[in-house]
Amino acid sequence: MWIIAGSTGSSLENDVWSSANGNFWIQQQTSAPFSARSEHSSVVFDGGIWVIAGYTATGSQLTNDVWYSFDGISWDNKTQTANFSKRQSHSSVVFNNKIWVIGGDLGPGKGYANDVWYSE
Repeated sequence: MWIIAGSTGSSLENDVWSSANGNFWIQQQTSAPFSARSEHSSVVFDGGIWVIAGYTATGSQLTNDVWYSFDGISWDNKTQTANFSKRQSHSSVVFNNKIWVIGGDLGPGKGYANDVWYSE
């Protein structure tokens, strides 16, 4: 199991934790290279962990970046600007050998997305 970034209530984080049993947790990364964030999504796909979009601490804004790691420690940026618009509170799933990004909050005054995107 993995916990990747999120909000402590008073600040956003970009730490990474793993657990084999949900009881004992190991901090794999104290400060991953992606910006601290919340309201993002994560999936496991093609042997890696993927972090997709969300609300970032960098300028307190939404993003549409995509990051991946094969070990939870070393992270690489797949793209800083995915084809889908910047968003938070979206869903991401793996189905039919693709990552799917579904809907989400587009930010103040912009409403909610009802779109569906995929990547192989």
